[in-house]
Amino acid sequence: MDDTSLGEMGWRFTSNDFIIIQASSELSQRGMLQDLLDNGGDVSASDNSTDETYSVSLNSIGGQSITYSFTQISSDEITWDTVTNSIYRKQ
Repeated sequence: MDDTSLGEMGWRFTSNDFIIIQASSELSQRGMLQDLLDNGGDVSASDNSTDETYSVSLNSIGGQSITYSFTQISSDEITWDTVTNSIYRKQ
């Protein structure tokens, strides 16, 4: 999913990963947490979804936590709950 109003930014969801796409780079959240874990970090992730919503919480070094939350608008559109009026269309 992407939204050009925020620059070239988007998201990709897989069965076991949440990927942030910005410009021409992709950042696998699973990969990032695995790297921290491999280096002795205390990390975890959890997700929650319904038919209309999806959220993922990432907990990493020093107790830092970030949650990404999305709401489905239609079969091919979601909104990122953190950014007002953000609409991402399935590509």
